Amino acid sequence: MVMRGRAIFRKELREYRHTGSIIATMAVIPLVFISFPLIAVLRLPASESRALLEGHPLAILLGIPALVPAVVAAYSVVGEREQATLEPLLTTPIPGEEFLLGKALAIVVPSLAISYAVYGFFPACVELFAHPAVASAVFQGPEVIAQLLFTPLLAAWSIW
Repeated sequence: MVMRGRAIFRKELREYRHTGSIIATMAVIPLVFISFPLIAVLRLPASESRALLEGHPLAILLGIPALVPAVVAAYSVVGEREQATLEPLLTTPIPGEEFLLGKALAIVVPSLAISYAVYGFFPACVELFAHPAVASAVFQGPEVIAQLLFTPLLAAWSIW
């Protein structure tokens, strides 16, 4: 990405920091998506840990990289429009590809950081507070790999 694309990227990140509604959205959506599976797993007795092997408690966390980028992308355009900066920005001599790449990266990078942070928080809480039999049933190899691989794909697809 060339300097102009990086400038768009940095501008968008500054904009997010100064907009409380974006910060709130980036915090509330992950909290909603992590609270239900976390409560369910932490309340599960050791005798019921076999049920986790049949279910997919971590699959709901894939909703975070699907929804957060979509909301932030919508704000990216609407925010420019509300501030009357969209038209001047579109008339700058920056190529369309650089413009879109800068905007897209400014959406995907924070979304991935949030998704992976929440995904790191979930196993830490399960390891610390859940029954050991339940904790071992939660972390299955295919689900962990799916989280790591599908998170960036879902985030990219969400803004595409």
